[in-house]
Amino acid sequence: MEKRNEIRRKTVHLCLAIIPVLYFFFSRYVMLSLTGVLLFVAILVEGLRIFNSKFAVVFNQKLGNLLRAHEKRGLTGATYLFISSFFMILLFQQNIAICVLFILIISDGLGALVGKLWGKHRLYGFKTVEGSIVFLVSAVLIVLFVFRRPLWIGWVGLITAFCVEVLIQKIDDNFTIPLFAGGVMQILFMLTQQGVYQPYFTLH
Repeated sequence: MEKRNEIRRKTVHLCLAIIPVLYFFFSRYVMLSLTGVLLFVAILVEGLRIFNSKFAVVFNQKLGNLLRAHEKRGLTGATYLFISSFFMILLFQQNIAICVLFILIISDGLGALVGKLWGKHRLYGFKTVEGSIVFLVSAVLIVLFVFRRPLWIGWVGLITAFCVEVLIQKIDDNFTIPLFAGGVMQILFMLTQQGVYQPYFTLH
């Protein structure tokens, strides 16, 4: 049952890769509107889940088995992901936002699934060697096929994301991976003057 719930949880997580996919085709304004609505709905559900006992009972009956222990007492990973998606699109270059969101959703999702189901060699805390390898390999492929030049900034972002995913465990990685990896990549992009930075108030 636990393995089935983990598969269901990560299937939902991986389906959210539709967000960076859509960002290939739609403007920043459209994507901010979409992720803003998703974030609003997520926060509304979180509020009802925490403060409305009747809603909480129904929610737990339907989706409670997909939540981890710390999510039952606070925000769910999905809400953190929607927060990250909105602010990455708002603050970072499209190229960087798409790449980091793919790493966050696909690499982190696959790595966690493999580590949970088949991981046998403990690396650090709850992380396993098997899950970390899957994270790293998938992230390498994402940088190669998704990130535009300069490619070295993509590699720095990948290394940052991997270190954050392995070492920082007390804060949800749906928040920490975009914050650190995306932030480092954006700073390097600006310092090397590769392309034109689109500030948060430029929505076209």
